[in-house]
Amino acid sequence: MKRCTLAALTVSAVAPFAFASVATLAAAPSTSTRTVNVAVGKTTSIVLAGNPSTGYSWKWTKAPASRIAKGGAPKVVPAKPGAPIGAPQNTTVRITGVATGTTRGVLSYVAPGTQKASKTVTVRITVRHAPTGA
Repeated sequence: MKRCTLAALTVSAVAPFAFASVATLAAAPSTSTRTVNVAVGKTTSIVLAGNPSTGYSWKWTKAPASRIAKGGAPKVVPAKPGAPIGAPQNTTVRITGVATGTTRGVLSYVAPGTQKASKTVTVRITVRHAPTGA
């Protein structure tokens, strides 16, 4: 009888944590959209959160149309001095306007050795003429 009671206590003690974890994961967005406006010949950046110590990294899974904009290789921003090992780090992606128009690209946060994305960001890019005198 004590074993049954112990099992019931274990389930009731663990269950609230399991439900809290599921709710937290469900609330975290796995896809999002960013809008970028850039002038021809100019470069802008977007910043993406991540944790490269896990092996995950941001990669272009659909590059923007190169005749309109060039998407640079994602680069991890070095951790600040004194940051703990394994601390989250941002990744910066530079986008350069080539010619006027609109395009989109998709960046995916992928696990090592796979192309399976845990998060994706669609980047909508509008390239306009550079202002006069710029």
